[in-house]
Formats: sequence, C-alpha cells, structure tokens
Amino acid sequence: MPLACRICAMTKGLRGGDIGSLPQNEEELADHLEAVHHMPVTRSGETDEQAQDRFLAKYPEARTCPECLAAGAPWSAAKSDA
Repeated sequence: MPLACRICAMTKGLRGGDIGSLPQNEEELADHLEAVHHMPVTRSGETDEQAQDRFLAKYPEARTCPECLAAGAPWSAAKSDA
C-alpha cells in the first residue's frame, strides 16, 4: 500500500496521479525522508548515532544544506565547527 510523505503532501499537495510514485513500504519512505528532506531515520538495530553516521556517509551534502543549517540540524557545518 502506498505511503504518502506528510511533508510533501503539506507543501506540494497530493493528486491521484501521484499514487504510483509514492513510497510503497516503510523502507522506501525512510529512504525518501533521508534523500529528499535530509531527515535521518533510525533503522531496525541502529542507534540514533549509527543512523546519523550512516546518513552522513550517504548524504554528505546535508552538512552544508541551507535548510539544515537554518534549522540548526545537529550534523550541520555550523554545529560541527563549534
């Protein structure tokens, strides 16, 4: 069953034609949250720290993402320089 990203639904809306492109399971939704919204998701068997390390290894651009910096994300360049 397709899962809608609440962030995308709130900011972009959701149309019937979007159903086919929605994540089909929780793993795909977690991948979407990390790739599109730079939100690390703790997977089964991971600690929060392991999840953040895995996320940053896969998406190093999140360290300098303007939205992440503005939001004060703990992995942002501004936080790592402190």
